[in-house]
Amino acid sequence: MKKLLLLLFTLLCLSACGRQTTTWDTIPQVEVDGTSFLVSSYLWGENQLPEGFTSAGTLPDGEFAGCEYYTDPNNPLWVYVKHDDHYQRYVDQAIRGKDYICYNDQLYISLWSATYYGDHPDMTREEFETAKAVYGIRIEADSVPGYGTLGLAEFSGYETVPTGALSCNTLPEEVFANPDEPEFLLFPTVWYTHTDQEPEETKHTGFNVYVLL
Repeated sequence: MKKLLLLLFTLLCLSACGRQTTTWDTIPQVEVDGTSFLVSSYLWGENQLPEGFTSAGTLPDGEFAGCEYYTDPNNPLWVYVKHDDHYQRYVDQAIRGKDYICYNDQLYISLWSATYYGDHPDMTREEFETAKAVYGIRIEADSVPGYGTLGLAEFSGYETVPTGALSCNTLPEEVFANPDEPEFLLFPTVWYTHTDQEPEETKHTGFNVYVLL
């Protein structure tokens, strides 16, 4: 479904800018000052530009050549592109889809979203596998020995890099830490399964594992 939505969005954008269509597997993207920005995972267009964004010209090439784009020097991770009568957010590919927690000005990333490949790896494969070997990517449990609450993380906004004492870029939840394992943080999560062995959908609760970058 998500791939189909991305394709439909791509077709609409290309039509608006008078370009040819792309392939099924293409995520809409633009390049600005040598940085690739991918279409937002959360936002499918706004009627008004956010405060601080101003026109930076038109895209010179690529699939959206000729479309006007907007930047904000205080927010270099986002670019907005005008498609017909709405403004679409594009996000620096280095952070798109990444779940972060900042604790005491140190950045942690969820092992669900961390990568060790591509143009912008978050860590080496060895670092990823070493971290994963401790708890896995997700823990199913009501509590984890040695871990206590740090309090509720402040929500920094989707597709942002959180900063400060305790903040996150997913919906705010309590964050848990163990002073003996400062390289890890735990973040509550809920998920559901429905296998052939389960007569109905089963709810699971536990924690996503975050590792220090």
